[in-house]
Amino acid sequence: MISRLEALKMQLRQAIIQLEQAEKSLDKEEMMHAGIYVQNAKGILMKLGITF
Repeated sequence: MISRLEALKMQLRQAIIQLEQAEKSLDKEEMMHAGIYVQNAKGILMKLGITF
């Protein structure tokens, strides 16, 4: 069974991956894709109770 800490780390990695994809999309000037990746990352972080 995955511990809570491991689950948290996995979710944080997923958010980081989404933000990295957003960065790559910005480099290619694909603003729509970048926005989707940022929203995905924001959703993951909000599920963790991280607000901004």
